[in-house]
Amino acid sequence: MGGYSWGSAALAWLYRCMCRVANRHVVKLAGPLQLLQSWIFWRFPTFRPTGYDAFSWPLASRWSGYNPGISNKGPRVQMARLQIDLLQPRDFVWMPYSALDVIQVVHPKVLEPRHTMLWRCVTSLIYFAVVEWHQVDRVLPQFGGVQAPPRPALNIDFLMSKDGRGGDRWFPAHLADWHHHWQERAEHILQFDIVADPGPSHDFLTWWH
Repeated sequence: MGGYSWGSAALAWLYRCMCRVANRHVVKLAGPLQLLQSWIFWRFPTFRPTGYDAFSWPLASRWSGYNPGISNKGPRVQMARLQIDLLQPRDFVWMPYSALDVIQVVHPKVLEPRHTMLWRCVTSLIYFAVVEWHQVDRVLPQFGGVQAPPRPALNIDFLMSKDGRGGDRWFPAHLADWHHHWQERAEHILQFDIVADPGPSHDFLTWWH
């Protein structure tokens, strides 16, 4: 069991669930939503609920007790949409985990090179029949870099319908090319300069607009 990359599998499943809920006919979001909630609250301070200042390892447990319930859901959604519309660049924290008080509670093994290099790998994320692409070259500021205009995104729409049903298949053989990507992940580690003020480059902003 220890040989599996459970973190990348959980991320693959979360990505797939987020893709599915983008369909206007889907009304419920599945997956490891506490990870998504944690990502939002760490990077968007204005969205954080009050009273959750203390944190420990794992970092996602900081808001484990937060459960707003379904009452007043409509007004909360409207307020969240308004907050998103009013967001400014300063309202987003690119590298919340680099703060000294955060690093002090992170488990030492997480910071070992064999793990940190995975953060910067452009590779496949696999959860049984689910394959998603870890396209971190499009979010370099999250790792301390400057974001240049990105390369075209890899189109994996044809994989969205793969759910493992319809026969007895050994996924490492059936999805051999994607497993090969994962096995060769060390060959696809991004190399870039770490800067004091990560963010989009001028060329990126020109491309974006």
